[in-house]
Amino acid sequence: MTSPFNETHYREQLELEARAQFENNKGISFGPYVFGYAADGFAFGLLALQVLQWYTMSHATERKTIRILVWWTLFISTGYTVLSARWMMNLFAFGFDVYRNFFNFSWVSTFFLLDGLIQTPITAFFAHRAHVLLGRPKWFLFTIIPSLLVTISTCLALKIKAPPIATDRLSERSRLFTGLLLSWLVLTVFIDLIVTGAICWSLLMRKSAVKSFETTDGWIKKSIIVFLEAQVAPTIFSVCFLIAFAAIPQWNLSAFFLCTPKVYAASFLGILNARHFLKRDLAPQGVFHINRPVFPRLASYRSAFAAKMNLQAQPPKRFPAQYRSANGTETEIHIETETIQETYHLQPYPIKRSINRDPTYETSSEIEDLSLEQEPVEELGDILLQDQIETIDIGPEIPRQRGKSLSSA
Repeated sequence: MTSPFNETHYREQLELEARAQFENNKGISFGPYVFGYAADGFAFGLLALQVLQWYTMSHATERKTIRILVWWTLFISTGYTVLSARWMMNLFAFGFDVYRNFFNFSWVSTFFLLDGLIQTPITAFFAHRAHVLLGRPKWFLFTIIPSLLVTISTCLALKIKAPPIATDRLSERSRLFTGLLLSWLVLTVFIDLIVTGAICWSLLMRKSAVKSFETTDGWIKKSIIVFLEAQVAPTIFSVCFLIAFAAIPQWNLSAFFLCTPKVYAASFLGILNARHFLKRDLAPQGVFHINRPVFPRLASYRSAFAAKMNLQAQPPKRFPAQYRSANGTETEIHIETETIQETYHLQPYPIKRSINRDPTYETSSEIEDLSLEQEPVEELGDILLQDQIETIDIGPEIPRQRGKSLSSA
């Protein structure tokens, strides 16, 4: 007949075992928890700043799928940070000097579930980009989609099968959990390596050796650097987590990788913001510039209220320099113009003389003869007008006058 379970005695045994394990070197035992929580808080602050920047620059023009993914990542990451803060308070504040709390594995299994909810959609986003860059091959889909499904299923199984109390990860009771955790870490590293390699290889294949395409090759090189910066950090964290857990399962260094999901989230928002800056750099300089408000809905209400109050007092200009739209955004359009002056060298044409256009000039003798035939004309006001009349004999009966006096007119 088995003896009844004594919970008090069991807790005392756990406390003694925990003290023997953690009191030998408190720095190595407790340091990873503290630094992991600090790194998680720093990554969450960086994520919040990136989300604010994305909302300011790209939210209005972003696709609906990307918007849902960003808000999902921010929501789960916030819950992850709140849960990690509550866990740290349970370990070092409410449960101060109670070492058996470090054996409570229900907290850790919840972190694994949230980790899968954050990492899997972000990895699917990068996998979709790699699939498009590769030309949509079927083998890539048959490799990535089952791996992602197995990854999220493993995270769910970790939460269900995790023991409430875990003193030794290599014990007989924790063997299933250890196998699931190692499988999840291996799959995560495998997917990250495939996606990163596929993106870099597809971008490198698009480069050309033609010198006239140096600008395009420069943009491709810049895109490769951006994707590497976004993918290398999560991959490094996953590889280090796998090595630390597989090499020394009893070592508490694995607690430092509490911040790994935030690294994925920060990398995801970083690539979205970098994409916006790449589009801005590719656009012609000074042609189109939009200043978007941080809160467009509030700005639209404010602009509508101001327009309603000042409609009669300040009528709108006919051709304003800036145009304010219904959603409260200000759009400035700068147009650069160029003046091109073309000069044509024309060959000179020979001058054609005409009796109408080029009349012959009178000689001095003709002018003297005309002065003898002048007749006085009447005076108009203070101005005395004179005209010369010359009679040219063309025929016996047709006289011709070269001039007409003002009096005869």
